Amino acid sequence: MDNISTSGATTIAELHDDKITSAVLDVNWLGIPRAPVAELQGGNARESAATIGGILAGEITGPRRDMVIANAAGGFVVAGLARDLNEGIALAREQIDAGRALAKLRALQNYEPKVSR
Repeated sequence: MDNISTSGATTIAELHDDKITSAVLDVNWLGIPRAPVAELQGGNARESAATIGGILAGEITGPRRDMVIANAAGGFVVAGLARDLNEGIALAREQIDAGRALAKLRALQNYEPKVSR
């Protein structure tokens, strides 16, 4: 899986039962407005991390949040947690708005993998 664009159309492909199908997706069809690339560009790693934290904390809305929502929706579909992108969008919004997405991020930041020796 790669990114779903909110600045233009995205070509998508699916492998199911040994058959590949492809289509073009425009986020406008899903109720997400298009955004110019300039509104989506990030900065360095620290700035990008702050942006992600701000989106998950509900402090940043607009095109950057829309991009996160669209791509989380795609991830939910690929993972089998949503039947389609509309359901995935609703789930992504719910996870962010309820604070669960931010809680998951914070849990990952505190995660220390166990190293077997």
